[in-house]
Amino acid sequence: MSVELHDRAMQVAADAGERARAGDAEGSRALLVEAANLEAQAYELIPGERRRTRGAIAVSAVSLWLQAGDERMAAALAARVLAADDLPEAARTELVNVIVDTQRRRQAASSGRVSALGSFEVALRGPDIRVAGAVPLETVLLKMDQFRNYIFRVGELVLQLPFRTSRAASELADSIVPIVSPATIGSYRFELGVELLPEQLTLVSERRRIDPDEIAARAFEIIDEAVTSPDTLGERVREPLYTDWFTRSIRGLAPTGKGLNEIEVSRPATRSSTKLLPESGKQLDRLIQAARRAARKDLASQPQEVEALGKLRAVHLDKGWVVVVDERGAEHQFDIGAGVFDDVIGPLVNHRVKIAATREGRNLVAQDIVEAE
Repeated sequence: MSVELHDRAMQVAADAGERARAGDAEGSRALLVEAANLEAQAYELIPGERRRTRGAIAVSAVSLWLQAGDERMAAALAARVLAADDLPEAARTELVNVIVDTQRRRQAASSGRVSALGSFEVALRGPDIRVAGAVPLETVLLKMDQFRNYIFRVGELVLQLPFRTSRAASELADSIVPIVSPATIGSYRFELGVELLPEQLTLVSERRRIDPDEIAARAFEIIDEAVTSPDTLGERVREPLYTDWFTRSIRGLAPTGKGLNEIEVSRPATRSSTKLLPESGKQLDRLIQAARRAARKDLASQPQEVEALGKLRAVHLDKGWVVVVDERGAEHQFDIGAGVFDDVIGPLVNHRVKIAATREGRNLVAQDIVEAE
């Protein structure tokens, strides 16, 4: 009987997805509620000795409640299962995270903030990760800073704000709070919570009000599209300047393979995940280089191209230049070209970078700056 209930729940959940894609949000939510109830009934009928199965179905039921937008029911079911069942550690961890995330949202609401459901989990894996999840501080700080800037840009896109070409800070900078979760053995995990102040949203955009869950969902979709189908990223974003920025930003997020070889991005609320690999960055780099070659063909005269390796030591945003120190300790100054965005290269300060530049008169102009392998 439990198998039949589970199969029905999965079918109803699939029907809910079809409704959502057709634009019927209310119909989709009603079906997800039905699926969650069916899955919870299936959990109750599974014998106690089948711990792994009970854990998997319990997590599935809680996830369906979250997808239906009812975190109160999700947290209540998670608490009841944890109190009554001896579940495998992985299932217990997922259920505890649901309760903790719900509590954080309540705390955020009490201070006037609106918090995203489930937000993000980012897992770093590779040679830089030591036993029990220890990781060099500069490694995790770089990725946290890159993801932070990425979320700002996604928020601006969702709010339909004009693309920010100036070097001013994002208007959402005071509204998004990164939250670090404990590490796990074999990887380092941190959570990025998305919290917005309603009053600030009014100041940022009078055209629409959004739920931070929309930012979280869109941010995941863009990364997933860049990983699985980079050639169609422009169709997903639909704004050329934003597309260019996301292509360069996600290329920078991808691991080089030297200290990190995998970055997994997941959304606990929907149990969806995607993985950034070194090849992900290389695919995006090929798109960027192809666009540069196409742009050069339109120039009347071909500028001399220069490539440099070194440590990025300074970024002067007001004057529009960067300083790189090469392997011999010599400093080289480059003007910032149109294809270089300060919130993409900013986190790379004090990291080894590769610069593709052109010589324009007596100046070197950086056309691309990326973390060196």
